[in-house]
Amino acid sequence: RQIEASALGPMPLDCVTRDDVAAWVRTQETAGSASKTIRNRQGLLSAALQRAVDDGLINRNTAHRVRIVRTERTEMTFLTPGEFATLLAATPTYYRPFLMALFGTGLRFGEMTALRPRDLSLNDTPPTLTVARAWKHGGGYGPPKTSKGRRTISLPKALVDEIRPLVAGKRSDDLVFTNMVGARIRKDTLHAQWKSWIAKSGIDKSPRIHDLRHSHASWMIGQGVSLFDLRQRLGHESIQTTADVYGHLLPEAQAQAERAAALAFAAIT
Repeated sequence: RQIEASALGPMPLDCVTRDDVAAWVRTQETAGSASKTIRNRQGLLSAALQRAVDDGLINRNTAHRVRIVRTERTEMTFLTPGEFATLLAATPTYYRPFLMALFGTGLRFGEMTALRPRDLSLNDTPPTLTVARAWKHGGGYGPPKTSKGRRTISLPKALVDEIRPLVAGKRSDDLVFTNMVGARIRKDTLHAQWKSWIAKSGIDKSPRIHDLRHSHASWMIGQGVSLFDLRQRLGHESIQTTADVYGHLLPEAQAQAERAAALAFAAIT
């Protein structure tokens, strides 16, 4: 009958007050966590407390509808293929295939680091990989982030050439990409190295690792890939998500906006 949730600490279920949950939420907001991340954590806590209510262990769910401040989406940084090539040249040889895979597929970090040789079909035409699982916060892995996250996507030849040596001799359930001691690549431990690679490259941008996904999407759009096809490639739950995040990059949308603005000025001059 105890609950353990980071800042809440181990507490008897019937001692968790609404103020405790609110303080836990505020602590995460102060630490800079995104509202979506906090909402997911709060939802998990609320579900656990509601189960305790249903089982008669406590009288009320004190996490239900605790207010979470909405934060602005972190600004995306897009790398051009030339900028990515410059960054890649500043990256140790060992990690180049991993970064190429992120840039060349648009997979999420947790999806890429959970990839197994059995997920790859490198001899198909075209070669493909299947996203079947992703690492979860707190350890362990499970289904991808959304119901549409399980997907099969095509791979460019240059990326296939980089991946083949990595899977040679591996068992079907081994990890395709590992750190230099053969363990899972973790974003928190890779972050410092990533920052040093950015600095060494000299590019005039400060992208996050996740921005390789955004860069992939912008390149796809620039080459005429539709939002519908991009949604399937990225594993978004709905095309509205794809449109909300990347719709402003559509060349025709920009052209239409320019024409509309020109007509407005023509009407007043």
